[in-house]
Amino acid sequence: MRRTSWTLLALLVSLAWVPSAPGFEWLDRVCCAIKSEYLRIKLWPEPWIEPDRTSTRAPFVMQIANGWRAHNTLGPQHFDPETGDLTHAGQLKVADIMQISPAPHRKIYIERADTPERTAERVASTQEYSASIAYDTPAPPVFVTDTKQDTMPADYVDTIQRRFQESTPEPRLPEGEVGEDSSTTSSGT
Repeated sequence: MRRTSWTLLALLVSLAWVPSAPGFEWLDRVCCAIKSEYLRIKLWPEPWIEPDRTSTRAPFVMQIANGWRAHNTLGPQHFDPETGDLTHAGQLKVADIMQISPAPHRKIYIERADTPERTAERVASTQEYSASIAYDTPAPPVFVTDTKQDTMPADYVDTIQRRFQESTPEPRLPEGEVGEDSSTTSSGT
C-alpha cells in the first residue's frame, strides 16, 4: 500500500513538470489545488487569527465609543434655559473634554433641545467657548445627538447618599473571650 502511494505521488510530480499540453489543463488545476491545500494546512491558524481578533474586539470598540459619547455629552443642565449660553458647569465640562479626553475621543456632543433655534444657540455657545479656551490645538468638533443622558438631580443623589451613611451600622468586633485562649497556649501548660 505504501509503495503504491509513493508511486502515485511520483507519477503526479513527474506529470506536473511536463509542459502544459492541450489535454493536461486538468492536471495543472489539480496540482495547484493540492499545493494551495497543503499551504493552507501548513499555515493554519495564522490566516484566521487576526480576523477572529477583529470580530471579537468589534463590540468593545462600539461600547468604548458609546461611553465616550455619554461622557462628552452636554445636557440641558449645562445651558442657561433663557439664553442658551453655557453655564459655569457647562464651561467646566467643555474644559474637561478638551483637556482630559484622549485625542480620538475629543468631540463634544450636545443633547438636542426642544426647538432647532435653541439647539443652534447651544451649538454656537459651545463652539465659541471651546474656541476661546483652545490654545495651541484646534477646537473639537461639536455634534448634536438625540441620545438623552441618564441623569438625576443632585439633591436626590445627595439624599440617597446621606440616608445610606445614616443607616450604616457602627463597626464592632464579634463578642467572645479573646484573651483566655492565648494566655493558656503561651504558658506551655
